[in-house]
Amino acid sequence: MSRHTYTPALLQNLNTFGANFERDDIIAIYYHAGYTVREIIGFLVTRHGIAIGERQVHRILREKQLKRRENQSSLEEIVRALLHELAGSSRNMGGTENSIARDIQYGLRWNHNDPFQGISSFIYGSSNRNTRIERFWRSLREMVGNTWIDHFKDLADYGIMDTSDMIHLECSRFCFLHLIDTELDGVARHWNEHRIRKSKNVDLPAGKPDVLYFQPETYLARDYKMPLNGNLVALERQYGQNPPVRGVSVEFEELAGHLIRQNNLVYTPTTKDEATELFARLTNLIAQVN
Repeated sequence: MSRHTYTPALLQNLNTFGANFERDDIIAIYYHAGYTVREIIGFLVTRHGIAIGERQVHRILREKQLKRRENQSSLEEIVRALLHELAGSSRNMGGTENSIARDIQYGLRWNHNDPFQGISSFIYGSSNRNTRIERFWRSLREMVGNTWIDHFKDLADYGIMDTSDMIHLECSRFCFLHLIDTELDGVARHWNEHRIRKSKNVDLPAGKPDVLYFQPETYLARDYKMPLNGNLVALERQYGQNPPVRGVSVEFEELAGHLIRQNNLVYTPTTKDEATELFARLTNLIAQVN
């Protein structure tokens, strides 16, 4: 399993196609994404190896007739609360999965020397202490989740989907998962690129999460990343496994692929309606095979 390092979507595109962009074009792209001049300079230095002064950036923006604009987000309150929650220890409720998370957290933080080292790096708490993250899940449902929940309920009500049938569950992942992933990526991008305003009541850094992560010094913030010893890539290969590419078993992927080719079905669907039609066709064809 390869180790993934988080990179903003905008930087991924620029790193991939950066050779095709001139310096002034890169500045314009960052500006259109809502970054300030200071943030743009930081990304140019750290991600593109370009040293440039603030006056020069302002001049380039004037030449391109780009005016400063505000970029605020409805997720501001959520992000501020989550930053406060994540500033120190990792907190969680009891349970098997959380015990595994606890042990991993202990192991990764065991040899550090800060106050949250070792067994102090994880705290159990009751669910009423998780109001901030629960508020985010509510917002996530409003942005993405409710639409899909209602859609799958409708499919079940009309008798198209049987949630007690494992074939139907596998087929739903095969047909819909990539569309849901795309929408979730959009939520993550919106969250990481929106600007958090300063608050008089909470002592937390302001700015964009992407900038706070890669350039915390820009906002006089602290970098909370801790160095980890040992060959983590080897451990990941030994104890981890890659998730299925399409969220289904190899056997189901082979069966679905055969039926798609045999019946000239459309894959990969790009809309909810196309995915629904594919789901209905595949489940009917599989039922005929059985």
